[in-house]
Order: sequence, then C-alpha cells, then structure tokens
Amino acid sequence: EPCVCPPLGPIRLAMAALPEPTPLAAPAGAAEATGLPPLVAGAAGAAITGDGLEEECESLREHCASLEERNARLLDEITVLRSRVEVDLPHWSGQLRVQARLLAETAAPF
Repeated sequence: EPCVCPPLGPIRLAMAALPEPTPLAAPAGAAEATGLPPLVAGAAGAAITGDGLEEECESLREHCASLEERNARLLDEITVLRSRVEVDLPHWSGQLRVQARLLAETAAPF
C-alpha cells in the first residue's frame, strides 16, 4: 500500500494558526527521583516548528519509498522461490519414492 503523506501547504497553514510551541520539561525533582534526564520536545532540546515538521515529513516520505521498494523486491523474490518450489517439489518427491522402494527392497530379506 503506497505511503500517503498530506501536502505541506495545509500543514503550514495549520502551523501558522497555532501558538508558538514551548519545550516540555519534567516536574522539578523528577530527574533526580528516576535517574532519567528531563524531557524536552524535539531534537537537541528545541521545540519542533513548521520547518522541523517539513523535514520530518520528507524523512518519512523517503523512508516510505524505501520500504515500498524493499516490499516490491521481496514480493519478486517470493514469486521466484514459489516457482522453484513448484518445479523442485515433484522432482524431489519422485526421488524420495525411488529411494523408499530401494530401501524396502533392501530391507525385505531381513
């Protein structure tokens, strides 16, 4: 199923209508109590803005495209493997029957 990302125009309009984001922080003393660093929004402690969202969307589009490419390659590989099984299975089942008969003939005197 293809990746569907919204066009960036409506995102910019929606982001312009929002108030400026503020970084998130853990309650005072939480880092000391848990041993974890305080929480912040975005990478490197910066709040995510419209440009950050565009970069994130572009990154997700690239990731989606690479997954679609990989999926197509894997589907092709599955098709090839299934066709090999369809050819090899009758051959090897015939070989197994021949060997079973030989084993039965060899073991019959015992």
